[in-house]
Amino acid sequence: MCGIAGYITENRKSNKLQSVYKDILVDSVSRGHDATGLACTTAKGKVVVAKYPLPSPVFVKTLKYSEAMDKKPVSVIGHVRAATKGSPLHSKNNHPILSGNIVGVHNGSIRNDEYLTNHFELNRHAQVDSEVVFALLDKLDKLDPKGIKQVTALLDGAYALAFQHAEEPNKVWLVRGPGRPMVIAEDEKLQIIWFASEERFIKNAYIKNKLLTSRLKVHTMFQNEVIMLSLGVKQVVNEQLALSL
Repeated sequence: MCGIAGYITENRKSNKLQSVYKDILVDSVSRGHDATGLACTTAKGKVVVAKYPLPSPVFVKTLKYSEAMDKKPVSVIGHVRAATKGSPLHSKNNHPILSGNIVGVHNGSIRNDEYLTNHFELNRHAQVDSEVVFALLDKLDKLDPKGIKQVTALLDGAYALAFQHAEEPNKVWLVRGPGRPMVIAEDEKLQIIWFASEERFIKNAYIKNKLLTSRLKVHTMFQNEVIMLSLGVKQVVNEQLALSL
């Protein structure tokens, strides 16, 4: 079990935003304490990645975390890891994972990663099974529902995903496959859309920061749902993804 926590916003200068996110990431430690990382995308499209084999309550106190968040990112994709395949002591096994033009995080496990790597002659650099997902996504000419469907149809396992393409830094794609949760919570007043593995992480952070949870419009993603988040836009793709069992 791992955890995903992130956001996309048009209000990147809000100090309250940073405080809430830190609390969401810290609370997410209950889903994994072997490593923590995040990918922050700036308004100019630069992606800054910071990750360490540390639990999130320790990670948020590091200089790398502060430097990344000080960029006032328009989007953040974060992850807490409960390690299975691939030692967390090797940075490339931890999330976010960079594969070509794709940066992303994965909660779950992929059983056929070795087969897919060999079959598609993928260029991989880590041991972690999650890498195969982003390597496959990188082979797509463009991220779209059809292409994502083609990739997820190949996966044998459980997964929830959050990822971006380097050429589309203002978009975050979310996918919920079998066996793993994902929720989205929109706050129009704060001009932000949060996403996390569990709703309670977001609501607890709001309570801690003296914000009304009633402001949140929460959507629990259903299995095989794809959502594209973009600045000013939330596009829900309500199509069933083909799954290989």
